[in-house]
Amino acid sequence: MEWINKVNQAISYVEKNLCGEIQYNEIERIILSPIDVLQKFFMLNAGITLTEYIRRRKLNEAVKTLRNSNEKIIDIAIKLGYGSSDSFSLAFKKLYGISPSEARISYATLKPFPRIMFSLSITYIEGETAMKNISEIKPFVEEQEIFIMPEIRIVGIEVRFKYRSEPEGENTIPALWEKFFAEGFAAGLDKLPKIIPNAWLGWTGDCPDGESDWCSYIVSGAYPSGTPVPDGYVYRDLYASCVAKGEYGDDLYEVVSKFKPKGFITNYHPISGWNAELYFDAEKENPPKKDCFPFWRWLVPCVKVEEV
Repeated sequence: MEWINKVNQAISYVEKNLCGEIQYNEIERIILSPIDVLQKFFMLNAGITLTEYIRRRKLNEAVKTLRNSNEKIIDIAIKLGYGSSDSFSLAFKKLYGISPSEARISYATLKPFPRIMFSLSITYIEGETAMKNISEIKPFVEEQEIFIMPEIRIVGIEVRFKYRSEPEGENTIPALWEKFFAEGFAAGLDKLPKIIPNAWLGWTGDCPDGESDWCSYIVSGAYPSGTPVPDGYVYRDLYASCVAKGEYGDDLYEVVSKFKPKGFITNYHPISGWNAELYFDAEKENPPKKDCFPFWRWLVPCVKVEEV
């Protein structure tokens, strides 16, 4: 939940400064991450970048000012950070189809662009009203679902692989799984309290942004945030989110897209950054499908986007 709280704090900062100067370095201070991370997060979860969100919110503010005051258009433009009335008018017309002066005297309905916030709460899931915690994921249940995942720490062993030249890790990833069990790494984690009982993850993350082919793959268990890491293991801390679960072969983007409200912003959307294969011990011994051993499912993080 911490990451989402930081994002919402950044949005609050933006909202307070729509009629002033918005400093990206202040946003970075709030989210404790580079601004590019938030730009991508917005793009993936709201369908627009943070920069575009700010632009539309400023123009939304302009509509209210135009219709509720006698301020000059040039003064409104400067207040909202535009260098001239021409650049302001161009941006306004591009979004609304009419000029600021026409908007002031026209009774045309201009679609508002509301503030958004991100949330883990759920109000609509195809007729359901409750969402399970990730700890309630069970073996031999094949339904496509979305679960709540708290902040967790995955602990295990890692390998780096080239996802383009060896998209499935070829022999690298199977060898890591064999090492995990054969050399006692799995047994070494037995005393740690698992978030998902009797299950292991094949986590893929730390992937490139087009500059490199290398990704990390970690065979791991999922544990409470802050769990001590034994010597010889690696870990990653995953921020709280919702998690979509689907069968092997499912398109998780399709799974997530089923959960959406009425409106122009998608309700649930995958978060870029990682995905994981989920394996249960029970299914390894008695796999549901003889052509898939061990049987596994996708887990992909996602968030809810709300209009407020």
